[in-house]
Amino acid sequence: MKIKYLILAGILAVLASGTVKATDPSYGFGDLILTIRNLSGTQAYAVDLGTPSSFSSSFTVSVPGLSSDVTTATGNSNWETNANVYFSVFGADSGDDTWYATDPSTLSNSAWRSTPSSDTVDGGIAGFADGFTGEPSLNDNSEAVIETNTDDDSYKNFLGDGTGNSTAFDYFSPDVEAPVTGGAFPLYGITDTSSSVKGTLEGSFLVDGPENKIIFTAGAVPEPSTIAGVVMGAAALIAARRRRA
Repeated sequence: MKIKYLILAGILAVLASGTVKATDPSYGFGDLILTIRNLSGTQAYAVDLGTPSSFSSSFTVSVPGLSSDVTTATGNSNWETNANVYFSVFGADSGDDTWYATDPSTLSNSAWRSTPSSDTVDGGIAGFADGFTGEPSLNDNSEAVIETNTDDDSYKNFLGDGTGNSTAFDYFSPDVEAPVTGGAFPLYGITDTSSSVKGTLEGSFLVDGPENKIIFTAGAVPEPSTIAGVVMGAAALIAARRRRA
């Protein structure tokens, strides 16, 4: 009888932790992945956003548990306003040899590294996907995981020196990350190997942590005044919620 109670207590403890469940996230090669991490941390949050074709028009993606899960991954409850917390979106479309990635160099209009190798880029993203699908999914989102930097094929392993200013997947330089506090982050599709071509602007992503949402705006990147308004509104909402708490 005592053993039965001990087993039951163990099961209840696992359920109460609410961190993971015994399933792996599904992933189709070509899906866009969103990652969020603290540059000085030891973990990264990653979630599958779906296929690039889903992002042909502006819409909002609901991401269950985003705020609390990123708090766990970054070790910071104020991650939405922490300039040391970076995010990225990337993926590869195996159907037409197109790579997608957010580009922090947009303001300088510089191209990414020239003459990419499809084996290098596809292999890097496929390697990350192996690690991603090998992680147990989070309890509140079956398409999200929290991985540690030392995991095999972790996101950090594909970021060069991983300081937010390195080469991602042995091709994208500067890498694919930007601070969450920086507002909208442009996503490009790359099919041309010329060093003078940045790629096609698909739209931009904005992280809305308090609402557990990712906002995608198709086409041109929103004006700075629009970005500032959204960021200030999110900050005000965060502050209001903390006062009520």
